[in-house]
Amino acid sequence: IAQYKKALSINPSFFNSYMGISNNLIYMDKHEDAVENSNSAYQIAKNDGERRFALFTNTVAYVDAGKTNEALLEMDKQFAIAKNNNDPGAMNGDLILMGNILFEAGRYDEAKAKFEEALKVIEESKLADEVKENNRRLNLYNLSRIALMTGKIEDAKRSAKEFSDKSEKAQ
Repeated sequence: IAQYKKALSINPSFFNSYMGISNNLIYMDKHEDAVENSNSAYQIAKNDGERRFALFTNTVAYVDAGKTNEALLEMDKQFAIAKNNNDPGAMNGDLILMGNILFEAGRYDEAKAKFEEALKVIEESKLADEVKENNRRLNLYNLSRIALMTGKIEDAKRSAKEFSDKSEKAQ
């Protein structure tokens, strides 16, 4: 942190130093300080990529602190940037991460809805068919996990088998 602060004393708009400080604060279980620092980085961000990185760092801090709802609010902000830029790949990634956060919190129905929304974004995009098929496979994996955790063992086995079969055929 001292070295990152030294870099900021030389160049106060050195975005990566803010991110380094925030990540170190997360490792030290100083989550609120990490979020405050990332919010400062967000204010000096030069582009949407940096803004998304600051929001993602907040998401990590909140997840690590066990604050699922706050993490999801940060992800909503990230998603809004991707949607504004008409970036289906980033939108998909954001929705899958939201689904994984919800999954880890035991909120399986909400997770399933996010995974399905993520697939829909890709299906409706102009991305390559290979990208779409890869996301269809990933969705099978996610549905298998949810089925398993909700006690739907036969559904989990079916989805897992389909995922495995399609993965073996993928090039």
